[in-house]
Amino acid sequence: MRLILFFVFSFSLWSCSDSSRSAYNIPEVEKEGVDVILEQLSESIKSNPSNAAPYYRRAYWQYKLGKYDEALIDISRAERLNPNSGEILYLKSAILYKAGKPSALENALFAEDQDYETPELFTLIGNLYLDQKNYQKAELYFKKAESIYPYHGEVFRARGKYSALMGDTVTAIRNYKKALSYRADLFEHYDELIKIYLKSRQVDSALYFNELAIVRFPENSELAFNKGLILENAGLLDSAVVVYRSFLRNQPERTEVYERIGNLYFRKKNYPAAFAQYNRWAELEPNNAVARLKASRAYVAQGNLPAAKYYLIKALEAIPDNTALKAELNAVNYRIESGNDRFNAPQEEEEEDPRMLQMDLKQLPKKRLLNSRDSTRNKR
Repeated sequence: MRLILFFVFSFSLWSCSDSSRSAYNIPEVEKEGVDVILEQLSESIKSNPSNAAPYYRRAYWQYKLGKYDEALIDISRAERLNPNSGEILYLKSAILYKAGKPSALENALFAEDQDYETPELFTLIGNLYLDQKNYQKAELYFKKAESIYPYHGEVFRARGKYSALMGDTVTAIRNYKKALSYRADLFEHYDELIKIYLKSRQVDSALYFNELAIVRFPENSELAFNKGLILENAGLLDSAVVVYRSFLRNQPERTEVYERIGNLYFRKKNYPAAFAQYNRWAELEPNNAVARLKASRAYVAQGNLPAAKYYLIKALEAIPDNTALKAELNAVNYRIESGNDRFNAPQEEEEEDPRMLQMDLKQLPKKRLLNSRDSTRNKR
């Protein structure tokens, strides 16, 4: 194992030249292998701190691990040692883009000025122009990327994003499906396609691709949240609640999910259950006036105005200057003083039956969304 890693490490120390394609020659390894490579690269930097290559390689692996701040430090050091390397400038731009920091476009264009031409660079520039709503330049760079490598998954993904922004849903879906057919191992291809289907209310297709993604990325909890959104949009409220509750068992800090569950119970007129979710949300975010407003309205919906008044008074003790809470309390007081203070006994909270998920899913239309020519094969 050590011998293999030594070979990988030695390979990764090849010098960076603007005309080389060494960025694509970095082999993919398991996470534990990356940890060893990072350790060895650190030793190499200690022994020869004036060599740009180890900094570049370490920045690359940090970038792959999502450690953008560390990656930015290393790539900046590599740039100081080799300021005219298009490959280094491209990686710096990619890191800045992922980290949401400025100057990504400036660095990408500077990389192009060094005669560094790859589909990845041109796709990145196109995406950066898309973010600026400069659609003409974005399209220009997507065409450049396609002219170099017309069967590149990231190019199709970029074109899908462009088409979606242009409001051409059909073309966007077609491009994302092509991106998936070439790179079925990238979460972003599924995620963005699912969102397009969901936005266009094609919930059966959204659910289909979400299930494919869950199978391929079982550790990605965000897909479970997406599934809840899809079921909610399909009107399968019981199933959505089951999925959201399961999601919260793994990520109880995601307070926005309590709101969504509360909203679903409110739609079902199960106001006590809605109150329980809104109140839990308010407990986790004590300064969130919206959570407290919604909880009080769950009392109002039951006709329990005294309880709503008491709840709002307590809420104002925590957030004394909130005008929305004050207005809500005034409205409740007005109804009480007008004699509209009836009290309805709250109904029991319904227990969700997990079998409802399977029952509801049967309501979705069954159709085969991919044919054999458009399957999500993992092509390179």
